[in-house]
Amino acid sequence: MLDATNLEKDLKTYQSNLEFERQKLASFDGEVAFLERQTGLFTVNPQLAIQRSQKKALVERTPFLAAQVETIKRRLAAVRLHQEMIALESASLTAQFETAKEAYFRRLRWPLAAFGTLIALYILLSHLILPMMCRRDNLMLIRRLVRYLHFLVAVGVLAGFLFQDLAMVGTTVGVASAALVISLQDVCTSMFAWFVIMLGGKFRIGDRLEIDGTRGDVLDIELFRTTMLEVNGWLGTDQPTGRVITIPNNHIFKTKVFNFTHGHPFIWNKVDVTITYSTPVATALTLFGRVLEEETRDQFAAAQKAAAAMQKRYGVEDAVYKPKIHSQISEDGVTLSLFYVSHYRESSATRNRINRRLVAELETHPAIQLAYKTMHVIREDAVQGGPAARLGSDLTSPPFAQKVRIEGNI
Repeated sequence: MLDATNLEKDLKTYQSNLEFERQKLASFDGEVAFLERQTGLFTVNPQLAIQRSQKKALVERTPFLAAQVETIKRRLAAVRLHQEMIALESASLTAQFETAKEAYFRRLRWPLAAFGTLIALYILLSHLILPMMCRRDNLMLIRRLVRYLHFLVAVGVLAGFLFQDLAMVGTTVGVASAALVISLQDVCTSMFAWFVIMLGGKFRIGDRLEIDGTRGDVLDIELFRTTMLEVNGWLGTDQPTGRVITIPNNHIFKTKVFNFTHGHPFIWNKVDVTITYSTPVATALTLFGRVLEEETRDQFAAAQKAAAAMQKRYGVEDAVYKPKIHSQISEDGVTLSLFYVSHYRESSATRNRINRRLVAELETHPAIQLAYKTMHVIREDAVQGGPAARLGSDLTSPPFAQKVRIEGNI
């Protein structure tokens, strides 16, 4: 726009100069004609020669000025045409942009609608429907599954919006996945193991597991790792230690996993009691059987109901749920093993209750003696009149010559 303005100024200037030259040329014509009338045949007027010379120079310069004016006009026309083309191109680009923007927003409507629907559905499921349908221990896990599912659907919607050729996207994702599996083998194995855990249902949040000698209650099952609260440990009893254990999910492919709650939450335990050989075994069996039955009656009743569900699921009976006492002859006496069932969270409490009851019953039954490590020391005087060993100036004679005999179990 600034170039056209300058050209218009130059055009006005050159047109003014050209008009001035033409006017000047017309005035020269009048002056030359006037001087020619005053000059005779034999009279020479020097002013006439000067005027004719100036007129000639002016005549020669006028076409040049006219050419310059025409050149400026053509250039100005070209500039104006270029400006018109720029204006038309700008208008065309603006129209194309508006069309593309309208098409983009029209195309953006369905992803936004899909995202809004997913968010509303997630809020509805997570905060209204799932709390009414699921138990508290499973609610967090199901919420995570729903969140993962919504995330996958959102990624699919976004891919469909950003990419036209979904086949190319699938090929690219496949190649990238192969590279990730090779470079991050353990991570990918843990993620695959998460699907196996979720679909297989071998353990879930709240279950008690033992993995590589470590026992704990499952707090969370994430995409790559399982978080547990350690139980037992250095305490030697089924109580939480307070430590949190994080284990990669791929452990299910590499080691044994013991589940205390799969099928039902009742597990077998035993209490070993060793009695002396002088104790009447039949009396001890009767007493211990009565104590065991009275202290574990409720646990066995609940275990029998749970075993019915276990048998329905797998088609076989896993055990006969009745109190059992096994006997074994050992070096110290007769060892009676009292077998009972208890809830996995009440195992230590049940064992403690049985032990206390046994101690109380044994106090009222003195005939039943517990066997324990003993040592008897018997002193026998040395035989008098025998030969005495002489070591220097010391004699091994009584009262130093004695024999000690040790009997019993150590």
